[in-house]
Amino acid sequence: VVLLSLQRVVPSWFTGRVDKTARSLAGDVTHTFFLLAVYVCGDAISTAFGGAITGAGRQCHSAAVVLVCYFVVALPLAYVVGVRWHFGFMGIISMMVIGTWAQAGGNALIVLRTDFQKESVAATDRVQWRVVSSKDGDGDDCRSGELELGPVEL
Repeated sequence: VVLLSLQRVVPSWFTGRVDKTARSLAGDVTHTFFLLAVYVCGDAISTAFGGAITGAGRQCHSAAVVLVCYFVVALPLAYVVGVRWHFGFMGIISMMVIGTWAQAGGNALIVLRTDFQKESVAATDRVQWRVVSSKDGDGDDCRSGELELGPVEL
């Protein structure tokens, strides 16, 4: 909200107010503030779902969502809207925002369809080794310096 209220001021911090080109660039950036705010919200949601997907060990599903959302949906739409339909930079940015929200939606579907109880059992089954300190007879497990691997006992 703070950045949106300062959308006409913030771009001039980076471009200066010296010449007409800098003012024009600052004006163009001002027009993208709302879209970029929408993008940041979608990216935050996607990142949160991405963390849950990573925790469940299902990154390959998330990778497929990213490929489809950006390379099959967003980039072709950005080209058509931005270049063919002459919406320019704003058309390209708009379609990339749609791609980000599509990714957030795809990641949400993955999380909603994930059985986390089943995934936690599978993760426990995958953990088959642990580090066991070898005993040197004096009761101090840290002095021997030798470690051996053994199966995890559940």
